[in-house]
Amino acid sequence: MDRSIRLIHIAPELPPTVGGVADYTTILSRRLVEVSAGAVKPVLVHANKESTEDIEGDFPVFDLSGQCSATELAETVQRLADEVKGRAVVLLEYSGYGYAKRGAPLWLVRGLRRACGDDGMPLVTVFHEISASGPIWRSSFWLTPVHRWVAKQLVQLSERVFVNRPSGVKQLQQWTPRPSTVVFQPVFSNVGEPDTRTPLDHRDRYAVVFCGKQEKDMLYSRSESLSRVLDAGQVDRLVDIGPRPEHIPDLTIRHKIKGIQSAKQVSRWLAGARLGFAHRRLDLLTKSGVVAAYLAHGVPPVVLPNGSAEHTPVLSRGTHYTTLEQAGTKSIDWENLSRQGYTWYREQARSQKVAREILRTIDANVFSG
Repeated sequence: MDRSIRLIHIAPELPPTVGGVADYTTILSRRLVEVSAGAVKPVLVHANKESTEDIEGDFPVFDLSGQCSATELAETVQRLADEVKGRAVVLLEYSGYGYAKRGAPLWLVRGLRRACGDDGMPLVTVFHEISASGPIWRSSFWLTPVHRWVAKQLVQLSERVFVNRPSGVKQLQQWTPRPSTVVFQPVFSNVGEPDTRTPLDHRDRYAVVFCGKQEKDMLYSRSESLSRVLDAGQVDRLVDIGPRPEHIPDLTIRHKIKGIQSAKQVSRWLAGARLGFAHRRLDLLTKSGVVAAYLAHGVPPVVLPNGSAEHTPVLSRGTHYTTLEQAGTKSIDWENLSRQGYTWYREQARSQKVAREILRTIDANVFSG
C-alpha cells in the first residue's frame, strides 16, 4: 500500500513573520517529514485574519489570509485531499487571535466541520492558546465563553489534541467524551535543538536575555537583582537578543544589544551562554519558547515570576530553573541546572517527540485496517 500522506497544515502565520507559531509550524512540518522518512508530504494553508503578501516556506503554500471564509477553507482542504485520493490529514495550529480579530474564529470551526466532521478527514489540533481573559472592561472578558465554545468544538472534532500546559489538558478533557485524546506536550525550541551540551565551565562568560520587549523591560527594572545574579554566575557581560528594550539596565558589566538575529545565530549565542533570563509565570514555563530555547541549549533559566502560579508547575525550581530572587541570595549549582534542564528537554519537549506522536495518530486513523 502507498503509505504516503498529504499533511494539510493550517496556521495563522508563516515566515517571514517573526513569531512562535510561524516558526513552530515550519519546524513541525520538517520534523514530520523526517520521522516519517519522507512519507508525509506537507502543504501549508495560511489562514491569518489579515491579508499577507509575503510568505516564505519549504513546502507548497495556499494563501487564504484575510478571507476568514468557512467555504473557502473547506473547499481548499477538500481539494488538497482529493488530489491524493483521500489519504490526507489536517493539522491545525490554533491560536484564536491569529484567525479572528476578537479571538473567536467561528468561520474556522464551520470550515473544519465540513471537511473533518462525521466521516471526513482526521484532524489533529495543537493548542497554543485556549481562551483569553482580562478585566471586565476588555472585550476578552466578555468573549471568553465564545473562545471556549470554539475550543470545545475543535477538541470534539479532533482525533488528537496537544496542549502545552497540564491545566490546559484538564480544561480540554472536560469538553470531550474521549479525554485520552488530549495530551500534554511542552513547546519546543524554535532556534535549534543541539544534540550535545557544552559544560558551563567550557563556555564563555556571558549571560543572555532572549525574550520580548516588555519582558526585557520588566527584567531590566530589577537591575540590582540582575547584578547579584550575574556576579553569582561568574559572567562578565550580558547579551541582549531580539527586540530592543525601551530601557537599559544600570549594570557594572558590559551590556551588548544584538537585536533580531537568525535562528542559527541565536542558537550559537545560546550554546555558549552560562545562563539566561526570562519573565514568565512559573506554571506556564512549558508554553514559553524562550525557556524551551534555554533548556534545549543547556542554558540555566533564571526566571522573574510574572504573577503567582495558579497550578503546580511542571518544571522544578532548583532542578530545571531558578528564580531571580533565589539566584541572588543562595548558592546555585549552575552546572546541575544546565544538565538537568537539558535532559528534561531531550526527553519531554523535543520537536521529534511531538512529530512522532502526530505520526502515530496519522497511522492509526488513516492507514488502520
